Amino acid sequence: MVSHDCGRYAIAQRFWSYGTYAAGEAGRRDRGVEIVTRMSHQMIYLGHPQGALGLLGVAAKKATLPATRALVASQTGRVHAALGDEREADRYLGDADGLLADGLGDDVPEWVSYFDAAEHAGARAVSARDLAGLHHGRRVASGHLDDAARVDSTLVASRLNMLLEAARPYETAAVQDVRTRARDLATARPTTIAA
Repeated sequence: MVSHDCGRYAIAQRFWSYGTYAAGEAGRRDRGVEIVTRMSHQMIYLGHPQGALGLLGVAAKKATLPATRALVASQTGRVHAALGDEREADRYLGDADGLLADGLGDDVPEWVSYFDAAEHAGARAVSARDLAGLHHGRRVASGHLDDAARVDSTLVASRLNMLLEAARPYETAAVQDVRTRARDLATARPTTIAA
């Protein structure tokens, strides 16, 4: 995760690949599945949702624990939302809802214990945001830029550039103010995609 957070995406993918291999060698398929969901999250972030779906399709076939099956379903729904496919997003998010409602069991491994109803609710919220953005146009707000100004992060810089791109079609004075401020912040934090 540190490699991803500091913008070293290729290294993060390599480490995650080693992790899935090691999990397979140790006979811990579900641990490998959880690692693949992290890889898919990075694929979404880098703008490769189809690649993320491919990874999640493989993970879904290997997941055996209710927790990892729910995690994969939740993440798959999120990817479909990013692609604007509301029907498929609802189907997969609903599958995760059902698994969570049935209970994940008492023996949820520590490495996937972070995935619970709250984590899934976050995936639902991101999915709703993505679908709303695709259907109703993206909304930008200067209040969030205050938070961004206090954080020095490659991820924040990348998000600022995404905001600039999303705001491009809108020509109101309020959007122009946000765009100017976001551009100033992004310039102060250049985004580099490291190997």
